[in-house]
Amino acid sequence: MAKASTPKPRARAAKAPAAPSPAPAAPKPPALNGATLSLEELAEAVLARRLKPRAADIQRLAEGSLKRKKGGSKKAKGKKAKDKLPKIPGQKKKAKS
Repeated sequence: MAKASTPKPRARAAKAPAAPSPAPAAPKPPALNGATLSLEELAEAVLARRLKPRAADIQRLAEGSLKRKKGGSKKAKGKKAKDKLPKIPGQKKKAKS
């Protein structure tokens, strides 16, 4: 029986010396804080992927969108007056007899 031949190890190419690292580019902008942004700014930052939203940020966006669907802020609705016909000037009421 013949022995199974093992593959010969390949010779590795010599690595080139590391080039000196270039000067750092422009500094990164400061990290955004979702709690300090308005709803519009928060939504834009999330969509532009400048901000990774946390659960509280997502909840704020959801509440804001639901308020807009319902018609804005919660205001007390006044009672509607019955539809009355306008009074005609100069017309007198009939007296009951």
